[in-house]
Amino acid sequence: MQGKQNNIALKRKRNISIPIILMAEKIFDLKFSRNTMKEQTSVDNTKGQIILYKNKLEVRLCEDTVWLTQKQMSELFDTERSVITKHLRNIFNSGELEEKSNVQKMHIAHSDKPVAFYNLDLIISVGYRVNSIRGTQFRIWATNVLRKHLVDGYTINEKRLKAQQDKINELQNAVRLLFLCVLRDLRKVFASNRERSSLTFGIDGQISNWAIKDYQVGKPVTEETELFYIDTGTPLMRKEGVEQLNPELFLRSTPSFLVWLIRLFFLEEVMNRYYDFRKVTIDLITNFYKEQRPEYIPMLIAAANSFFANEGAPFGIAPITEKEIVSYYKEDAMIWRVYLAFRKIDRFLHLKILRKPYVYILPGKIKR
Repeated sequence: MQGKQNNIALKRKRNISIPIILMAEKIFDLKFSRNTMKEQTSVDNTKGQIILYKNKLEVRLCEDTVWLTQKQMSELFDTERSVITKHLRNIFNSGELEEKSNVQKMHIAHSDKPVAFYNLDLIISVGYRVNSIRGTQFRIWATNVLRKHLVDGYTINEKRLKAQQDKINELQNAVRLLFLCVLRDLRKVFASNRERSSLTFGIDGQISNWAIKDYQVGKPVTEETELFYIDTGTPLMRKEGVEQLNPELFLRSTPSFLVWLIRLFFLEEVMNRYYDFRKVTIDLITNFYKEQRPEYIPMLIAAANSFFANEGAPFGIAPITEKEIVSYYKEDAMIWRVYLAFRKIDRFLHLKILRKPYVYILPGKIKR
């Protein structure tokens, strides 16, 4: 029964946050035999060696850490066992380490009762407290090794962070290039409107309306990347200034008690927005809030302003500010929330009060 409890306890030691064996080898100059260790109480299957000058000290290697008894620690640090006992007691009393999670009782040969073994964390803590020549040597070694781990760890993390930042920069550049591709396609539409005022087009340029032609995973985005426009609601068309699509179609799903309000205050402004290159661009940038990527907004504003200062200069479009983007987004979000709330009321009235079918599908909750 005791052996079974030991095995269960040892299995809990699997999650080690640092390469503990590697550190142990460096601190103690350990030379472990790399045989597969079985979770048994037999000493034969859990032996390694700590080489101390000309002496050899047998240790247990189990569950990615090393285990020493108090007697072995006294040999390791060349001090009395009572000193080791005192330091262990102080470590536990101070709360530096927990006894339950760092001490295991194990059966060994030639012993009638289980013997307490202490893991590498405790060995290191005791080593920093022992006042002996061997303890001093240990602290020098441990300090150097830990410093090396910190320096190496910093270097590795710095490289990893740089690699991650490179990927972020690469992704950001791809988004910027796609954004510019969209602006260039939009420019074609509004350039046509300037050339032929008798026949003009309105377009909803939001990012979800575009798709990459011949898209392939891993294929880089360039300034020559071609796009498809896939929106089904636009483009709109005006012939001699007259809207060719009946705007009332946009009001079909609107609650009857709201139709007059939207027609009076919102419909014309919304329709005109599709024919304004600057407003279409503002809506395009704002769409990245809806797509949960607000970190791209400043970069996209800069890209848009650079575009309108160079390639889009003939349109005479004033620079776009972040304040405009935020204001536009808040207004759009507020209008949509109110509109959707009234549609839900309308659905309730149809289904519960009037007992009539409600033929429209309402969108779910939108994360903004």
